[in-house]
Amino acid sequence: MAAFLTHHQVRGVRSVVGSACSWLCDSVLPPARLKSDRSYLGLDRPMQSRLVDGLRRWFPRAWFAAEEAPAAPVPDSARCVISIDPIDGTALHLCGINAWSVLVAIAARDDAGVLRPRLGLIAQPGLHRTLLWHELDDRGTVNGRPLPDLPSPPSWEGAYLYGSSDLLDWHLGIWPDRPKARAWGATGAHLAQLVAPIDGLQTRSDPAVVLATAYKPHDILAGATIAVRGAGLVLHDLDRGRRLELDELWQASAEDPAASPPLLIGPADVVDRLATVAARRTQRSA
Repeated sequence: MAAFLTHHQVRGVRSVVGSACSWLCDSVLPPARLKSDRSYLGLDRPMQSRLVDGLRRWFPRAWFAAEEAPAAPVPDSARCVISIDPIDGTALHLCGINAWSVLVAIAARDDAGVLRPRLGLIAQPGLHRTLLWHELDDRGTVNGRPLPDLPSPPSWEGAYLYGSSDLLDWHLGIWPDRPKARAWGATGAHLAQLVAPIDGLQTRSDPAVVLATAYKPHDILAGATIAVRGAGLVLHDLDRGRRLELDELWQASAEDPAASPPLLIGPADVVDRLATVAARRTQRSA
């Protein structure tokens, strides 16, 4: 498959995101307001405008799918799609918790018209790190260094589980007070921790798995692209009971932005074991 991006464009994306993050970190927070979905609105819209305006200079014909914009299917005529979440974890940002992220993902159609992921970026200015994968480099990076090799435990019980605690219980039968269950309220933060664990928040000898539920495309596409392409992890659709290819996730998100099947994301062997646990739980509930 021919590359869509150039190294110059990759540097341009990093520059646009870096400049927008600097502006955001220097800005005075406005009074918090609730959006229609009961999530918080802070500096999301002006941040999104900066990102879209900056990225449009590098990709003038791109279709932008952004959080603070009406959700609509991507038209077949759009060759390049850019997914943006200007502040993933707005509540974290408003509370001064540094796990919030800026998410950018890019896909472009191949000669057959299929959307293929080309770039995923998670910027976490509060944690002084940027996670990146792009099609011109096989391995994902964090601050320019290769992502760490992720260990695999002898059983799924040794893995950290990131996701809504009540949904961990619902899908997997794992109680919310499990010591290694984590819920930060931001999918980008969960996926960043999945591929590049931060010392003190997770023991490096234990891997992690993310349970993603009730998400929107801009919440998950950047992190999923880095996880699968940059770290060799897998996706598992719990509703369909099978592995989900990253291309399928992009295509489904383009066709129906409201679709959000519960996904397990992590090392293949751990995800397979947890998927078996979830399937047995579903059978018992039927």
